[in-house]
Amino acid sequence: MVAGQTKPQSPPDLCAHPDAKGVANPTKDFEPKARRRGRSTSLRNSFQIWQSENADLEQIVLRFSGRAAQLVRERNWHSSQQIQKLADGNLELSLTLNSLEEIVPWILSWGKDCEVW
Repeated sequence: MVAGQTKPQSPPDLCAHPDAKGVANPTKDFEPKARRRGRSTSLRNSFQIWQSENADLEQIVLRFSGRAAQLVRERNWHSSQQIQKLADGNLELSLTLNSLEEIVPWILSWGKDCEVW
């Protein structure tokens, strides 16, 4: 995930590219890690940006097949993720999240290549 600002004082623009290895941008406007820390910890148990207050953490286990298994394997989806390659070539992805609002549409977007276990 890459974050950057197109205008001063604007919210960061986010984008993801599966082949990205690292980004270097030495500018004077770089925000030190100490100031950014609050943002990442507040969304630690969110799949993307949806945060449910006082929600219990839920373990979600998904099984991917076909091309979806390869695509899921190539990316870091969440800090809690655990990936296991299965003997049949499928992939199992486990996540610990505090909200299901964002993960349900994401699961459905994979169609028949994703099963909830």
